[in-house]
Amino acid sequence: MSDAERAGWSIHSEFGREKPVLAAISGILLTKPGWSEERVEELLTAVSEACLNAMEHGNKLRPGSRVDVAIEAAPDSCLVRICDEGAGFEYPPPLAASPASPRSGSAPVASESGDVSVSSASGDDLVSRGWGLLFISAFADEVRLDRVDGLFCLELHFAPLAMNRRLQDGNIVSD
Repeated sequence: MSDAERAGWSIHSEFGREKPVLAAISGILLTKPGWSEERVEELLTAVSEACLNAMEHGNKLRPGSRVDVAIEAAPDSCLVRICDEGAGFEYPPPLAASPASPRSGSAPVASESGDVSVSSASGDDLVSRGWGLLFISAFADEVRLDRVDGLFCLELHFAPLAMNRRLQDGNIVSD
């Protein structure tokens, strides 16, 4: 990405601190040809979830702990690296741990307005957590884990058009 625009932020592990970073990333990408508002929203959803996971699970919301976010954005690709001070995790998570696994009996459903609800196989609404990695893997074209300078980093790679992914009847499907 030799012609990529680069930016970086270091934020406290407090919910809401990711919002200015997301706004800045949006501003960068929407100036690049080929990046639609819909694709940028998908990217922002994945990055937001990664930041929140880094704050809550990586840094355990410890006062003074930080999350570093870096972006390299070009017309044909975007790399976002989110780093925390935690021990890291296995990716992809085991099937049984995935909220959308057949074993869980539930899956997220997005309405045309973009609202997501979770229903069990019986149709009952569920209050659940743990959807972050599902959205990250659904919207990022590639996910990598790394250790950089003692930090645990999640690298999210995106193309302007989601590769083989689309929304159909409120569900994320792959062609």
